[in-house]
Amino acid sequence: MADAENSTNDYVTGDIPYCFESGHSELCMPRYFEAMIIGVNTLSLALNIFHMMILCRLKKIRGTVFHRIIIITSVVDMLDVISKISTTACVIRVNIIDKLPLIHIVSSVHEIITGYKFAILGVSAIDRWLSLAKPFQYDATLMVRKFNLFAFLVAVPFAVYSFLKNALLVDEYCIETGFGFKYPRSSISHIILFVVTVVNCIGVNVFILLIAKHLIQMRLRSRLTESDRLLRQAAKYVIVTCILFNICFIGYLIIVILRVSEYFFKAGHFSGFEYLALVSILFNSCYGILNIVTFAWYTAGYRKAVTDLLHIKQGRVRTN
Repeated sequence: MADAENSTNDYVTGDIPYCFESGHSELCMPRYFEAMIIGVNTLSLALNIFHMMILCRLKKIRGTVFHRIIIITSVVDMLDVISKISTTACVIRVNIIDKLPLIHIVSSVHEIITGYKFAILGVSAIDRWLSLAKPFQYDATLMVRKFNLFAFLVAVPFAVYSFLKNALLVDEYCIETGFGFKYPRSSISHIILFVVTVVNCIGVNVFILLIAKHLIQMRLRSRLTESDRLLRQAAKYVIVTCILFNICFIGYLIIVILRVSEYFFKAGHFSGFEYLALVSILFNSCYGILNIVTFAWYTAGYRKAVTDLLHIKQGRVRTN
């Protein structure tokens, strides 16, 4: 009786089929996974709001391209958190299951945010490589001079692709327990998903190696200026962040490879796909928190800014 009450397959799914016929796909996640994912993302949202307040107080890096990248990263993380909560919560899935236009919007926004999250990580790696490899030409590079335009243009391909795909493949929607509403039956969708994910991962890791190479060369210098030390700290942060990103998103990469191999090579359906997706989402949710902790560890003055902010709040409480 209890199993019948907890079964999410009892929800009416309208005309949208389940992605897999193995009996594992359900409309909603298991409740303990849903609670964990929403809990982790809520914590991440709170930390990112606090993180943004601290970023406004860091005078040494304020106004730099690196500072803007960190702010954009935090904003994207917050949007990603809201997107994850909206696509995870069972109550939302149940209420929009028969509303295809709304699913179209939710899926498009989620795709754009996820794609931009990948892209901005690559931008941060390129920025730190330029600062180390071409320190005297850094300010004159096109990316630095036109950074705001560059940051906007990076998002345009993801937005155009997502809206076009969702509009053209509206009949391809199906239900996955982990990712909500997907459309794995389109070859174009699979090819682009695979290329974007794999190429971005390879590109980011190549720049990690280049940054590490320049850090080793910098370490051999007999004397380092204060500017050099700040560059080293920022570069170390980017390296660690990229490594954490690889760890947190390895499950997503495996899922993409499995999905592509299943579609093109007619490989048998992996029975643990849905559970892998749930674990992957949980790991992805941790990235925003780990990113903040890493930045706080490697950034000079961050902990002092936290202390100053808390003292201000305590002072206000005392005056009342």
